[in-house]
Amino acid sequence: MIVSQSRPEEARAMLPALLAVARRRKFVLTVPVLGGLAIGLLSYSNAPQTYVSEAVLAFDARRIQVLPTESVVSPLPQDSPVLRTELDLISSRLMAGKVIDRLEADGVEIRNDTSGKGLPAVVLESAFGLFQASADPSGVPRAVSDEKRVKIDRLLSRLSVNNDGHSYTIFIAFRASDPVYAAKVANAYAATYLDHHIAVKRTATRRISDWLGETLVSLRANLEASEKAAEDFRRQSGLVMTEGGTLQDQRIAALNAELVATRAALAGVHARLETVKALAEEDEIPAAADILGSATIQNLRADQVRLERRIEELRANGATKNTQLEMLASELATLKQQIHREVQNVVESLSNEIAIARRKEASLEDALVAAKGELAEANHAEVQLAQFEREAAVNRSIYESYLVRYKQTIEQDGIAAPEAQVISLAEPATARVSPQLSTWMLFGLAFGGSIGLAGAVFREATDRRVHLSQALETSTEVPVVGYVPRLSVLERKRIATDAIRPCSRFGRAISALRLMLGVSPRPGSTLTVAVTSALPGDGKTTLTVGIAHAAVAAGVKTVIVDANFYNPSVEKALKVSATAYIDEVPSVWLPSEAVQVDPKSGLHFVAAREDGVGSFDEFLASGGLKKLISALKGRFDLILIDMPDLEHAAEVAQIVPVADRLVFVAPFSGKQLHQTIASIQNLASCARMPDGIVLNRVDQGFYTELAERPPRPAEYPAPANTTSQPPSPGIA
Repeated sequence: MIVSQSRPEEARAMLPALLAVARRRKFVLTVPVLGGLAIGLLSYSNAPQTYVSEAVLAFDARRIQVLPTESVVSPLPQDSPVLRTELDLISSRLMAGKVIDRLEADGVEIRNDTSGKGLPAVVLESAFGLFQASADPSGVPRAVSDEKRVKIDRLLSRLSVNNDGHSYTIFIAFRASDPVYAAKVANAYAATYLDHHIAVKRTATRRISDWLGETLVSLRANLEASEKAAEDFRRQSGLVMTEGGTLQDQRIAALNAELVATRAALAGVHARLETVKALAEEDEIPAAADILGSATIQNLRADQVRLERRIEELRANGATKNTQLEMLASELATLKQQIHREVQNVVESLSNEIAIARRKEASLEDALVAAKGELAEANHAEVQLAQFEREAAVNRSIYESYLVRYKQTIEQDGIAAPEAQVISLAEPATARVSPQLSTWMLFGLAFGGSIGLAGAVFREATDRRVHLSQALETSTEVPVVGYVPRLSVLERKRIATDAIRPCSRFGRAISALRLMLGVSPRPGSTLTVAVTSALPGDGKTTLTVGIAHAAVAAGVKTVIVDANFYNPSVEKALKVSATAYIDEVPSVWLPSEAVQVDPKSGLHFVAAREDGVGSFDEFLASGGLKKLISALKGRFDLILIDMPDLEHAAEVAQIVPVADRLVFVAPFSGKQLHQTIASIQNLASCARMPDGIVLNRVDQGFYTELAERPPRPAEYPAPANTTSQPPSPGIA
C-alpha cells in the first residue's frame, strides 16, 4: 500500500512559513495582545463581585394518587424533550413575571447589578440596547418606563437553569452581588415553579368541571327529550308491553289457541254426529245412548230395558196372552219412539253445534288475519321504537359517563400536587464566582489576539514586500544576490566592526554577498565591482564600505573609489579625512597620491568632494577614471566603485564600462517597486543590465526568512585582468 507523503510535507513546510509571518508581524501581533490584556485587567478591576446561589428541584417518578381516578391533567412524561421544555418554562419571561410578583409580595426589591461592569460587558449591553431599539417596528426606541419589562430582563440576565443530562434534576442558579438576594431569588423561582404546577392543575380542573357542569345540563335535556320521544312513540303506536310481550303478540297467541280449540271441538262434534247417524241407521240406539250421553235418552233407555226385562219375564213364565204383556209391548213401542225422537233431537243439536263451530272457526280465522296485519304494523313500529330507545340509551350512557367524570373532577379539586419537589433550597453563597482574573485575562488575550491576527493577515495580504524579491527577478530578469538587514542607529555606527564579525546580522549578510560576488584573494587577478542605486540614500555607500571591510579582513587587497561627486559619502562612512581627491588625479597623475588608507582597518580608498563636480566631467571625458582603475588593478585584488545614483544616468553610463560586476542596490520597500524596475530598465538601456540586485534595509521578520532562502544562481563574466586567470565562481 502506497501512502502519499505530500500532506505531512506540506504541513512541515507550512510551520516555518507561519513562524516567518509571526516574526515579520510581531509588532502587529504583540501590540493588540498587550492592549487586550490591559483591557482584560481593567475590566477585571471594574467588574462587580458576583455570588451564585442554587436551588435544586427533582421530578418525582412516584406520584401520590389520593383517589383511584384519572387526573384531569396527565402527568409529565419522563423523557428528555419534556425535561428540556420544563427548563425553558422556568427561564421564560412568564415565570420571571410571577417570580417578581412573589418577591414584591414578600417585600424583596428587584435589584440592578449593572454598576461597575467591566468594559466588555458595558460595550455588549450598549450594543444590545441599540439592537432592541432598532428592532422596534415603530422606529422609536422602547420606553424605559416599562418597569416590569426592565425587571424581567434583569432577572433573566442573571438566571441559569440547567440539567446534567443524566437525571431528572433541575438546577436553578441565580447570580447577584448580594448572596442573600441571590438565594432569595433562586428559592422564589423554585417555589413559583411548584406553584405553577399546582395552578395549572387547579385551573385545568376547575375549567373542566365548569365545562362538564354546563355539558351535563345539555346532556340531561337531550336524555329527557330522547326518552320522552320513545315513550310518546310507543304510546302512539300502541306498543303496550306486558310480561309476555306486546298486546298484539298475546292476541295472536290467544286467537291461535282458540282457533285450535274450536277446530278440535268441531272435529269431536262432527265425529259424534257421524257415529250417532251410523248407529241410528243400524238401529243401535242403546249404543248411541252411551255415545250421545243424553240423560233423557239414558232414562228412556233404562225404562226400555226394564220393560224388555218384564216382557221377557212374562214370556218366560208362559203368560203369552196376558193383557199386561200387550200393555208392556205398547208401552215399549211408545218408549222406543220417544228414544228415537230424542236421538233425532240430539243429531239436530249436534248439527247445529257443528254449524256454530264452523262459523266460530271462520270468525277466528278472520280475526287472526287482522291480528297478523296489526302485528306487522307493530313490528315496523318496534323497529322505530328500538331506534328511539337506542338513542335514549346512548344519551343515557354519555350522560352517566359525564356525570361520573364530573364527580371525579369535583373530588380532585383541592388535592392538586406538583410533580417535582425541592431537594435543596438555595443558601447564601460564601465565595464569589466572579470576577476571575484568569477569565478576564483570557478574554483580553482572545480579544487582542483576534485583532492582532486580523491585522497580521491584513498586513500580510496588502504588503507587497512579501513577494518583492520574486517580482524584481520576474520583471527585470536580474537575480537578487543578497539581502542586507535594516540596521539600528547603533549598528550603523559600528559598520566597520560588524562587517567582519560573522555573528552579527550585517556581517553574515556581507559575508554571503561577498561569496556571491566571488570576492576572494586571487594572485594576479583584480575584480572591479561598481555599486549604484535608483535614488540617493538607498544605502549603496554603506554596502560598499561593508564589503570592503569584509574583504580586507579576508586578506583581499581592497580599494574603494568614490565616484559619486554629487553626494560623496565614502570619506564620511570611514570617518577619515582625505588629503587628496579623485578629481586631482589628472593633475597629479600619480594614483598613489590619491589613494588614502584608513589607519584603523587598513582599507584603501580614493575620496571625492562635492566641489569637484565640474572637474569630474572633464575627468570622465578624458578617460581619467579608466586610467585610474587600470593603475589600481596592478596594486589591488578588489576595486569597489561607489557610483552616483541613476538620477545622473549619463555619468553612470561612463563609469559602468570599467567595472567587472555591476550591483544594483534597491530598498526593501514595496512602494518603490515600480520605480526600482524602471531604474534597472533605464540602466540597461543606457549602459548594461546589472549583474545582481541587493535588497537593502530588509526588516528583521523578512530578513530571517529571506536569508534562509537560497538566492537565484547567476553567472558572472570573468574580470578583465593583465594576466590570464580563471573566471570567478558564480553562485552555487
